[in-house]
Amino acid sequence: MNYTVGEVAKALGISSENIRYYVREGLLHPKVNDDNNYREYSSEDVLLISDIMFYRDMGISISNIKKIFQGLPLENIGDIIEESKVELQQLIQEENRRMNQLCIWEKDYNREMREINTYRIGEMPRHFRTEEYINDDDHIIEHLKDGLNIGKDDWIYVCLSFLINLNDDMSQIKRYISLEANNSTDAKNCDNKNIEDIDKMCLITKVHMSDDINEMINPLLEYARLHNFKLTGEIYGKEQTNYYLNFKRHWICTLYAPIEN
Repeated sequence: MNYTVGEVAKALGISSENIRYYVREGLLHPKVNDDNNYREYSSEDVLLISDIMFYRDMGISISNIKKIFQGLPLENIGDIIEESKVELQQLIQEENRRMNQLCIWEKDYNREMREINTYRIGEMPRHFRTEEYINDDDHIIEHLKDGLNIGKDDWIYVCLSFLINLNDDMSQIKRYISLEANNSTDAKNCDNKNIEDIDKMCLITKVHMSDDINEMINPLLEYARLHNFKLTGEIYGKEQTNYYLNFKRHWICTLYAPIEN
């Protein structure tokens, strides 16, 4: 007596689609009932499915399961086990890297939430930056290719930055791409001369990015006035956590206003 895919799936606790996938991959060859043209699964098919479930639980790839089913010598199965261990170790390393990145993001995010509309004195971190500013009609890809060596693991350190010069036309925000300097990015960008390193203490705050420049920087300027901080006139902004309203991208930014010596 043979059973339908649904009956076998229910008995084994897996989905019918999983079993159909194994059929499509050539791991199973159930007989077709001539009366109704449905596939029916024998006891041998069920044992094969149970073997596949074991191998998949061990992380064995479909291609390696095919090799086993096609007659891989018993003494060579150990090679499959070793290969799967190596693949799993690489996966563990990647997941550990991702966990580390999440912890960095969580720490930065929690600090950002605490520091919105608060003020402190500190240094602006070193950044590598693109040489040219981004105009409204520029494509950002052209600037991403502009002298910065950005690896796939470095994107957590990449941000959209800008400069406002109170001594010039305040209506002009000069935007550019910057990459926070650290051991990894230093090694890859050490020949890049575009290092943004402000050798002054700064008045620092975090605000919601706004198209209205005055709305964004006036509270900082008022704070500086009330506390007798004489600013150089340059205000740097660094993109922080992004958020979205009706699919429009918004972000928190850190403002750095260098203080005259």
